[in-house]
Amino acid sequence: PGDETNARERFNIELSLVDDLFSPEGQVFDDDFADTAKLRDVARMTSETAAGYRLAVSADAPDVILLHGPLINPVAPYGLEDFPSFGLDACRTFCADESFNGDDEKRQFVAFYLELLTRMKDTGKTIIGVVERSVGRDPVVVNRILTALTDQRVLTRDAYRDTLEEIRTYGLNDSSLFDIVLEEGEYVAPVPVDRQGPENKWPDRWKAWIRDYPKALTTYLKPSSMVLPFRVEGFEGSPGFEDALDLVLHTSRLLPSYGFPVGLDIVDKFAKVPAWMSRGVKGQYQIVLLRKA
Repeated sequence: PGDETNARERFNIELSLVDDLFSPEGQVFDDDFADTAKLRDVARMTSETAAGYRLAVSADAPDVILLHGPLINPVAPYGLEDFPSFGLDACRTFCADESFNGDDEKRQFVAFYLELLTRMKDTGKTIIGVVERSVGRDPVVVNRILTALTDQRVLTRDAYRDTLEEIRTYGLNDSSLFDIVLEEGEYVAPVPVDRQGPENKWPDRWKAWIRDYPKALTTYLKPSSMVLPFRVEGFEGSPGFEDALDLVLHTSRLLPSYGFPVGLDIVDKFAKVPAWMSRGVKGQYQIVLLRKA
């Protein structure tokens, strides 16, 4: 903000993945997998985190890095039997480290994503995730606050259970509840939230790894009276979190009635492929793949 020189904006692709999901000689994964949607999800989450990390360790690293979406994603759904590991070259590209030499287990998504997040946190840079739409029904942050109040004996156990049951009965989530509480320009005092879900749903093989995942320092910010609060996540103990919230707040006020950081909106528009083009490309790929089959 305030920079009016030609260096104000620079569009570049920090990291790109090009691979054939139907080939055993693929470069991103060591092998194929029946559920290609999960392969895409894992590739996307890893590449987003890797791009943020690579920016953080670059020579001209920005002061603040904003990721469009969660900073820390749940990993248990991807700890599946026979899920392919990342290729060694792919891992070295992700973490910008040619000396990385992890074995098959360390190149599995659950283990390698933790490696990336740990490296990212250790840079000491201000890196946060900004989540545009809160679609989850579970009031995770409200539950965390109610639990803290119960531990402090401000609430009784019965009051905690009754309040949470009432919230869930009406299908309210964090965003809808904080929309009532927060005034324009306010945010909730950040609380650490474990994004990995209940331990009884974790794959046994990966429980030791998942326990080491960092918690997401989480808040909800309401930039203006006409929009719902949105979620902002950072690492616990990371520097500059409140300054980053100030940046997110003011860049969210630049577009009328939008209420989300304008820089992320611009990037989102550039990243999307128009529907008319997607349909044409999809049709051509179907023809080519059917001929190969």
